[in-house]
Amino acid sequence: MSGVKVIVTELPPMQAQQKQLNELVDELEQLKADYEYVCERRPDAVNTEFAENWAKIPEKLNERVIKQTTAIENLNHFNAEYNAILNVLRKLESKFKPDDIESPDQLAQPVVGDSNQLNMELRKIEIDVISARNFSEILIKDAEPAHREHLLSQIKELNEFFTKVQDMHKGQALKRTQVLDKAEEVLERLAKTEVWLNELEQSTPKTKISEINNSNELFQIKSKFQTLKEACERESVGFRELNDLGGELLLQMDELKTTGEEVDGK
Repeated sequence: MSGVKVIVTELPPMQAQQKQLNELVDELEQLKADYEYVCERRPDAVNTEFAENWAKIPEKLNERVIKQTTAIENLNHFNAEYNAILNVLRKLESKFKPDDIESPDQLAQPVVGDSNQLNMELRKIEIDVISARNFSEILIKDAEPAHREHLLSQIKELNEFFTKVQDMHKGQALKRTQVLDKAEEVLERLAKTEVWLNELEQSTPKTKISEINNSNELFQIKSKFQTLKEACERESVGFRELNDLGGELLLQMDELKTTGEEVDGK
């Protein structure tokens, strides 16, 4: 019995084996009285080899019980760790639903904190996945072929799920960064537009028709308005670009929210 490996399989047959081993321990305990009785009454009936083997049985059986118990505990530990990692990954996946975004300022506020927190959680779960994979190798080396494949498929599932969540986080973070960059550009151009409009207002002639004294003054005012008209026409191209950029920004904000809703619904 010494050196015999415990074959890792599903829990029910392993637990049934453990029950049988415990029954053997109880049976051995009951046989001790019979053995002692024979040794006392007929010492010549028990040879040296038999006595030596009998003396080794409790230790060997106890070793087998310990190995079986350890194997079951290891399998239970792996299953618990596997389920815990899956639950954490599902929760992380659901965190890709952002809060309602109404303005670029509101968009910017949660990005750094949420991103840092998610990075920490992803790093922690990555360590847990590696730990589960390493622990599974202990079970795999003593597992029967069918259960070995089952353990390998569980580890593959954890690796793929983690990669999926990690990629989703990277994609979401990249989209947020792009939206923020675009929002900064829109705000900067809006500020410049406001300055230009103020300058336009100040540049616009305020002279009333009744205040024009001669044709020279009229010509100067007309020239001034013509110059302002040309400037407005040139600036209107920028207005249209800014309007299109703002519309695109709103669409991307909606896309961020929609992506979160789709993830949450999976």
